[in-house]
Amino acid sequence: MPNFHHRAALIGLGCLVIAAACTRAPAPDCGDLRVEAPWVRLPPPGAPMQAAYFQLHNPGNRRVIVSGVTSSDFKRVMLHETVDRDGQASMAHLDELSVGPGERVTLRPGGAHLMLSAPPEAPAAGDAVVFDLQCGAAGEATRRFEATYRRAAPADS
Repeated sequence: MPNFHHRAALIGLGCLVIAAACTRAPAPDCGDLRVEAPWVRLPPPGAPMQAAYFQLHNPGNRRVIVSGVTSSDFKRVMLHETVDRDGQASMAHLDELSVGPGERVTLRPGGAHLMLSAPPEAPAAGDAVVFDLQCGAAGEATRRFEATYRRAAPADS
C-alpha cells in the first residue's frame, strides 16, 4: 500500500502532466488572438472572386486554431494558400491555420489568404466588410473583425 508521500508525489506529477498538456493544447476558443491590418484587395469591376489579407497575432500562452472564416458579405469564404508546383502558381485549400503562443501568421498576396466568392457589387476603396474567424477544431468560437477595401496592402503590414 503506497504511503502518503508516494501518493502526494503521484498527484503532483499528474498535475504537472495536465498543466503541460493544457499549455500546449489548442485553445478551444479564439484566446487572445488579434487580427491586425485586415484588408480586401479592390477588384476590377465584375470580378467573381476577391482576396482578403491580414495578420494574426497570438500574444497568449496557448495555441489557437483558426478552422474557418465566414462573412455575410460573401457567398463563401475559403482559406487558401498560393503554392508553386513545377513553376506554376496554383491555390491549395487550407483546412486550418495554427497560431502558436507568441506567433504571428501573415496572410498576404502570394501566400496564405482568404478567397472570397460572390462579392458585393462595385465595392469602392474604403468600403468595409465584416468577417468572423471560427476558432477551435469545430469552429466553436468566433472572433469578429472588419476589413477595408484597398488598392494595395497597408504600409504597416
